[in-house]
Amino acid sequence: MHNKYYPKPYFLPLFLVHLDVVPSTSSSSKGFNMDKPYLTNMVYMMRKVNDEMLKELKRMFYEGITYKEIAKKLGISYKTVVFYLRKMGLSRKTTREKKEQIKKLYESGYPIDEISKIVGLSKSKIHYHLKRMNVEKRHDYKGKFRLTIKIPRDEWKLAYIAGIIDGEGTISVFRSRFSALGVQPFISVKNTNKELMDFLYKEIGGHVRKDKKDKPHYKDRWYWRINGFCDVYCLLKALQPYLIIKKKQAEKVMEICEKRLGRDVPCKRYEEKS
Repeated sequence: MHNKYYPKPYFLPLFLVHLDVVPSTSSSSKGFNMDKPYLTNMVYMMRKVNDEMLKELKRMFYEGITYKEIAKKLGISYKTVVFYLRKMGLSRKTTREKKEQIKKLYESGYPIDEISKIVGLSKSKIHYHLKRMNVEKRHDYKGKFRLTIKIPRDEWKLAYIAGIIDGEGTISVFRSRFSALGVQPFISVKNTNKELMDFLYKEIGGHVRKDKKDKPHYKDRWYWRINGFCDVYCLLKALQPYLIIKKKQAEKVMEICEKRLGRDVPCKRYEEKS
């Protein structure tokens, strides 16, 4: 049962909170305990902010540090930071120039973390302005994309592989619930010649397996394939000058890969050649 002789927590004096004389009751009742977050926030709000803290607050504001980080460093609440900044006539109103800067940085491939540091706004605020400006959402990957295949450097090998993919290969995407875009790109080649599959596996990597026969009297058919945004993009970037029949398909798949990869593309040497 709630004790009617104790007032609500925001009317409690500070010394009662420090002495822990607030009654703790069961979870079913309306009692209060020191473990509750609103009592901790109350202690922060009742703390006096001296002149040194105000100077530090002003300095961190001009450095572009977010309000949440300022609150953690000074040991005060978020609302206290906002209150004193408004009292000093300081606020971070997003101007049109800053909105255009956010849009340009995002469209050029910068991740949200870097944009937040450059502009001096929180990530949620950047997402909010991008949504209001109807900017197409880009699915950034927080980690690093790693290249798991080998890309030949000899031009004759690249031209030969491009010819194989033009004649016997497939460049496309398949649906995947594990991908952020809902699709996964792939490059595959099917052929009855095992030596050709061994050549592709030796020069590039990927996976080789024996494919199922459509009819019993057919020859054994082999299947070579590579998956993944990074591997597919880098291989297509190297083969693009040599592709003829499947060049348009390669360009479409590369556009999908660029949306997923952003600026984190580990095969820049092929971009410089082209």
